[in-house]
Amino acid sequence: MTGGLRLSVAVLLMLTACRVSGIALVQDDRVTIVAPEDHGTVTLPFDISWRTRDLDEGTTFALFLDRTPIAPGTTLVALFDDAVCARDPSCPSDDALLGFGVRRTVQTSLLIETLPPTDRPSAPDMHVATLILLNASGSRIGESAFSVTFKVAHND
Repeated sequence: MTGGLRLSVAVLLMLTACRVSGIALVQDDRVTIVAPEDHGTVTLPFDISWRTRDLDEGTTFALFLDRTPIAPGTTLVALFDDAVCARDPSCPSDDALLGFGVRRTVQTSLLIETLPPTDRPSAPDMHVATLILLNASGSRIGESAFSVTFKVAHND
């Protein structure tokens, strides 16, 4: 077998091993974060606001501050120990979610009065807010996530 043929066979084998099904490769434009400006500077308190279009009735929002959102198809209960939520039918409460840096709302804006401390010593004032969609049952809808990065200026 010649070197070129070996390379072709190796590439063909690698390509057949790649799985690309089940991945959403289309940009979701149903939500646009309008404030704060991406990579802008804010002072506390500030509003995060967004515009929406073509959402199903009953869609709500969860905003994750400086943390990775829950997986598609799961609910916010995934943030908690199963035993905790098994004992409390109102789990997760809004107060409990705040402790995880998560806010949920039916509105298209949220007032942010405090932020969790970051674990980035090189950029302690940089934050990321990630918005996801929840269905009427509270499960994350798809893989779409809408994010904004911003810096907090301190009034010292």
